[in-house]
Amino acid sequence: MIDAKGIVRYEHNGEGGYEEIEENIVKLLGEAGKKIPSGMPMVKSHMMTAGISPEIYLGSKRSKGFGNSQVCVPGSCIRFVDLGGHKNDVVYLDGDWEQEPERIHHPTKEKAIVSLKYKASVANAVLSPFSSKSYLAEIFLDGRSLDNENIGKDVVTKEGKSFVKVTKPDLYEIVKIKRHESHELKIVSDSPEFTLYTFTFG
Repeated sequence: MIDAKGIVRYEHNGEGGYEEIEENIVKLLGEAGKKIPSGMPMVKSHMMTAGISPEIYLGSKRSKGFGNSQVCVPGSCIRFVDLGGHKNDVVYLDGDWEQEPERIHHPTKEKAIVSLKYKASVANAVLSPFSSKSYLAEIFLDGRSLDNENIGKDVVTKEGKSFVKVTKPDLYEIVKIKRHESHELKIVSDSPEFTLYTFTFG
């Protein structure tokens, strides 16, 4: 945000922080001599009022931790074991993972799983190859492969299974349904290229 004198006064990356953003808008308007009518309702994000899951970061710089009761030490590999009992909007890992400031990476050829219970109509994931090799990640929603009722535009189906092919760093639309609903998403791969940055919702 830039104030009336052209000075940058506030910065925010990504989604979330709506109340703080709004408070800064009101503050800067006040400094510029603009009056906010008393009793005026504060603007709320449609995502907040609808109860949609917030953007979720996986890297150590902004991660709130994982549901497995431990967070990877940045730059090291830790084996996670997922025992179930998942909470909403909390990421659970299974397998070997390395956490870096902006992402997590699965460095072995053994199966690794990322699980997340969320509420939204669209679920996206920022995925990438670790080096330059493309890979497949299998997608499950509530324990089942995706179908025509819930498949995102970046997912393909083959022989009753659903996959996303990760060829480059990008935002991949994984799930798309008609209404905001609660579901559990699982992304599974045995590729040492498996790299994940963020989940976003709409």
